Amino acid sequence: MSLPKASLFMGGISLEKVTNHTCPRCGQSEMNVYYSDQTDVRVGAWCQYCNMKAYYHNEELVQINS
Repeated sequence: MSLPKASLFMGGISLEKVTNHTCPRCGQSEMNVYYSDQTDVRVGAWCQYCNMKAYYHNEELVQINS
């Protein structure tokens, strides 16, 4: 299954956003995952429902806010 991607340009960094991931904190399908442009490297995530923000470290999601 291919998920829709949107390209973003933030502070000199080009990212791709993939929507509708399940958030590990609230369980809603409102989490956006951000990838380094044109790669499969995940760099961050944000849930639009509960406002959880996180980054990826060695493929593990690390929450920034509580």
